[in-house]
Amino acid sequence: LGVTLNESTRQKDVNSVFHDGLILIPGFRPFAFVFSSLGPHSTSCARSFTWELCRTCGGTLSGSGQIRSPYHPNPYPHSKTCEWVITQSPGQVVTFSFESFDIEGSSTCSFDYVELRDGTSVSSPLIGKYCGTQMPPAAQSTQRSMYVRFVTDSSVSNHGFTAQYAAIMEQTFTNPTGQLTSPNYPNNYPVYRECIYRIIVSVNRQIMLNFTDFALEPTYPSCLYDYVEIRDGGYETSPLTSRYCGTTTPPIIMSHSNRLWIKFRSDMTSTYRGFMAHWDGTLTGTVGPSELGSGDLCCGGTLTTSSGSFTSPNYPLPYHPNSECYWILQASGGSQEELRFEVFHLESSTNCNYDFLEVSGHRASTLIGTFCGSSPPPPNTTTGRHLHVVFASDPSVSHPGFQMLWFQNGKRVSTLDPCDYFASCFRIFGCCGSELTGPQGSFNSPGFPNKYPDNKECIWHIQTAAQSSVQLTIHEFDIEPHPDCSYDVLEVYGGPDTSAPRLAQLCHPRPPDQPLQVSSTGNFMTIRFKTDEYVQGKGFNASCGGVFTAPAGELHSPNFPSPYPPNVDCSWVLNVDRGHRVLLTFNEFEIENHNACNYDYLVYDGPDANAPLLGKLCGLNMPAAITATQSTMYIRFRSDSSFNHKGFSTAAMSLELHSRSFDI
Repeated sequence: LGVTLNESTRQKDVNSVFHDGLILIPGFRPFAFVFSSLGPHSTSCARSFTWELCRTCGGTLSGSGQIRSPYHPNPYPHSKTCEWVITQSPGQVVTFSFESFDIEGSSTCSFDYVELRDGTSVSSPLIGKYCGTQMPPAAQSTQRSMYVRFVTDSSVSNHGFTAQYAAIMEQTFTNPTGQLTSPNYPNNYPVYRECIYRIIVSVNRQIMLNFTDFALEPTYPSCLYDYVEIRDGGYETSPLTSRYCGTTTPPIIMSHSNRLWIKFRSDMTSTYRGFMAHWDGTLTGTVGPSELGSGDLCCGGTLTTSSGSFTSPNYPLPYHPNSECYWILQASGGSQEELRFEVFHLESSTNCNYDFLEVSGHRASTLIGTFCGSSPPPPNTTTGRHLHVVFASDPSVSHPGFQMLWFQNGKRVSTLDPCDYFASCFRIFGCCGSELTGPQGSFNSPGFPNKYPDNKECIWHIQTAAQSSVQLTIHEFDIEPHPDCSYDVLEVYGGPDTSAPRLAQLCHPRPPDQPLQVSSTGNFMTIRFKTDEYVQGKGFNASCGGVFTAPAGELHSPNFPSPYPPNVDCSWVLNVDRGHRVLLTFNEFEIENHNACNYDYLVYDGPDANAPLLGKLCGLNMPAAITATQSTMYIRFRSDSSFNHKGFSTAAMSLELHSRSFDI
């Protein structure tokens, strides 16, 4: 354009050319520009380009783009407040991710900080408040707007931050049945679009997803351009079922649990008609106690491994009445599925009208057989790539059920490994992976305290209340060591998935008397445990409590008011404002009694177990109120494997530092 910008250019000349990131030329439509500085300084806000484009901050934004602190990458100014409101089109949400982050740090982020809120103003719900040099996790709004505020004080000034924002169409469906479509369906979908669909139905239900129309840009076999991606769970890091593109209708998808995560993406070029899919979340995913321990096993799911095994619910104990389980076995291209029953014992009837197992071919259209009684069905080999298996029981007689093996092209499994199949089923003792919510909980490696299996990848997602953080305590840790953690590894991420900043990478065994603690900056944490095919260790057991910063709140034992589970280990850190103390009172208290009360309920005057002990509590008598001498209190609750009681309910509140404590 022949426009040269330097320090002598008048401000009004700049304003006449540039307006909100566009170049304005009389008689022409405005268009976007990309600029770079002149001279020896190559940064966007260097000496050769220092007008209001670099100094000002804040504004109303939409679509996708970048925001940055004033003068970035040079130090930001003192006593500055910048406010951005990002608003997307109806039906879309805002995604926000930091690219660089260097803000003056403090324990409470009270000096310089960036805060994100789920809405349009400073009074909207807080997503996160960040400072220091650790990269914050990616964030996403639950509505079409996100509020971003950057505040600096009058002292230290660091380099600041850059961040990217974008729009994602996101829909969450909670109805038991329904349909979803690509944008503009049945007309062609738009280019450069990303949509997230979440289907969440009632607990102990499964979701059957059936595509009735499907036409996307064909890019076999990798589906790199336009595609639909389906994950068996509620998150982007849930197990991948498959990715689909082209004009071949995907097979029926059956979830393991009550959630499915679906992503549709289009690129910048070709568009097609898109898709329509129907879901049915009324199918019963019956769960019940299992021989693996105190957890649950779910029934049904989509199975894509080359070999594996599954059983009737509660096997080898009698299956539950009114069970209804659906499995879909998907073979790889050119493969055949073979079924073999190791055990088979169902209620017998003339036409298998009561309890039965039904096996059919592709899309359940070709019935192979319906079986009941005590005679195992003959081995079956399919000529197609899919098998459908249905198990149903009536309200009356129950038998031990069945154990079935499947394998492709003669590759057979020799023993039943429940974790081959149940890796994403609810909260399971002996298997791996789960979605954990609430103020506290516990989990462990597959098979703990026995050796964990090889070639496993387990992912746990933890979510606590808004404006809290997650504190993970790893009590026993015994896995195969390696200097670079290249064999077996436990990784902790400070966000809802593994794209968040990694907080810890662990692979060196530690004794039980030296627990590890990892804390997140927000209310999400993701834990990934991966093993190789060689050496196995005992594994780990971990508990998650929380770090709470508020003037008042409540805590209770797991499952309260029902009895707490065995072998629980939970911890909490309570923070109130500086210049105040934590007052802990008890509403209900019922814990197994011991003479010394050494392990059940411990209260410390500080942030961790190294602080002075304020009390050791157990039994059935209501304890007196406990007051800390400072603004932080650490609480740890443990239960053994014997008797369980109702537990406890407590209330915490803030007292001014010089006020008198009192008993209740």
